[in-house]
Amino acid sequence: MSLTIGRAGRDSGLPLPDPDDVVLSGNQLDLSGFVYATTEADTMALTQQLRGLTDSPDEPVVTITFDEHPYIDGFYRVDSMTVTRLGGHTDGDEAEVAWAGTFTRLLGFTSTVLESLVSCAMLTNPYDVVASDVADYLGLPPGFLSVDDPENVGTFGLNIAEVRDTADGIMQLVSMSADPPFQGGIRWTITPDAYYAGAVRLTAGSHGYTDSIPRRTVIGRQIDGPLITPDFLGARIDNGLVRFQWDDGSFQIAHWDGTAWLSPIRWLLLSNFTTTQVVLDTIVAWRVLRNTPEAVAVRLTMTASVNPTSLLRYDVDVVVRRGSRRVDFFFSSLFTAEWGIAKSTPAAASALSAAAPFGSSPGIRAATGNNRWVIGSAYATSQDLTNGALYVDDPQPTSAAFFVSMEVDVAYYGDHDEAESQVLQFLYGLTERVIASAL
Repeated sequence: MSLTIGRAGRDSGLPLPDPDDVVLSGNQLDLSGFVYATTEADTMALTQQLRGLTDSPDEPVVTITFDEHPYIDGFYRVDSMTVTRLGGHTDGDEAEVAWAGTFTRLLGFTSTVLESLVSCAMLTNPYDVVASDVADYLGLPPGFLSVDDPENVGTFGLNIAEVRDTADGIMQLVSMSADPPFQGGIRWTITPDAYYAGAVRLTAGSHGYTDSIPRRTVIGRQIDGPLITPDFLGARIDNGLVRFQWDDGSFQIAHWDGTAWLSPIRWLLLSNFTTTQVVLDTIVAWRVLRNTPEAVAVRLTMTASVNPTSLLRYDVDVVVRRGSRRVDFFFSSLFTAEWGIAKSTPAAASALSAAAPFGSSPGIRAATGNNRWVIGSAYATSQDLTNGALYVDDPQPTSAAFFVSMEVDVAYYGDHDEAESQVLQFLYGLTERVIASAL
């Protein structure tokens, strides 16, 4: 790896060539150069990554690293990025792209103090769970150097015994449990080269779970159609703990068990479950709501291919956060629907405990196994323990909230990965936005 700008240039086999011009004047850095990619697909991917740097309102902080001139390594704000396709192939099978970017050094430069702006809004639920019962965890990148003293910012704490082993390394968790839920900033530090460890990524690649072509990181919110098709095939959201991917009428979720990815499980999104099971099996449109290292959210506009509901529109927001084992789903429509999630291949399940603080069972999990899938909801649900399905009860709402997760070797990782604990984390309603601290 030579030059990286934010998440551009970090994909295996898709480096950014060294820039032709490097100009540092005060706090302003100007870089410009050319990109030579050996395939049209790689040209498109690199072009999108560079252009996406200025189409990323969610990322006020990026890092730049350059092996040849490490004096420019640090944290920056992207001021502008111009990408020009120079037309066709210029050298055999190679396509050429010219680019130029302007960046401003952030306070602290290589030692910028980052601040996670945290907002927690407990989800309304039917389980008698109150604010003093819930807790969640903020996952900081593996390799972070320091974090705020918990005594000074609220009732939360860093407990290094609470970890999750991601594909990028051991992630320590900042534990939050406050009544009312925590609202505020948590400052932390890390080196520029480690900032993207454990980040959530939206990638474009193969149709199907096996990667027949290399996956490429997608940056920003405006995505070129050929990279990810209108029906979302080839797209994946991955945070090193869980992977979400849409594939031919169902979605697949795979979990990292600490050493390898477990086999993906196929799931169905359901509507009107209790009368006639209707599978939402067609994505007619989608858009990126957020694309940052700390969270990726996409909105899938879906229909069911069976009559008479084939033209009825359903919106499904899919959210993956850094450090979370969950894939969160938020369903909405302009009409009432009996929302549900089910395994595509029926499998026996068991009900989650209704013991305190729950007044009723908040979800289901696989009946057996060391690593057991989990479905939970913030709504009153009915449980199909024979087939492995969870769906909202009547009266039919116009919205619903579910999550799919995995209870991964709780005996090793600890109580915070138990299914019931993950429901409480979901109900905590945590969101995070990273900025450069002014202090």
